[in-house]
Amino acid sequence: MKTRHIFATIAAGFALSACSDTAVDYNNNACDKAEKVAEILMDCKTWEDAFDAADDIHSIADDLEALAEARRKDRFVIEDEEADMTNEEYDKYKEEMSKRRDEARKKLTEGEKHINGNDAGKSATLRYAVSRFKKAF
Repeated sequence: MKTRHIFATIAAGFALSACSDTAVDYNNNACDKAEKVAEILMDCKTWEDAFDAADDIHSIADDLEALAEARRKDRFVIEDEEADMTNEEYDKYKEEMSKRRDEARKKLTEGEKHINGNDAGKSATLRYAVSRFKKAF
C-alpha cells in the first residue's frame, strides 16, 4: 500500500512539473496579491483605517497591472508550454490554477463582507481601490 502511495506521489510530481511554470507563477503571484488585499480589508475597521488601506490596495493594484502586462508579454512562452502538455496534464493544470484563483476570490469576498459591516466600508475611496483591484484581478 505504501509503495502505491509513493508511486502516486512521484507521478503527481511529474505531472505538476509538466505544467507551465510561467503561467502557474503568474497565477500564484496574482492570487497572493488578492489574499494580501483580503488581509488588508480584514484589518480595516474604522473610517481612518480606510484611507491607509486604500493607499495600500492601490499600490497592490499597480503591481497586479504590471504583472498582467508581463504575463501578456510571456503569452507565447505560456502557449508553447501548454502545447507540450498532454490533455490530461492540461486539464489538471487548468483545474489547479482555477482552484487557487477561487480560493483567493473567496478570501477577497470575505474581506469585502468585513468592511461592509463597519465604518471603513462607508469610504468611497476604499471602495474605489477595491473595485480597481478586482478589475485587474
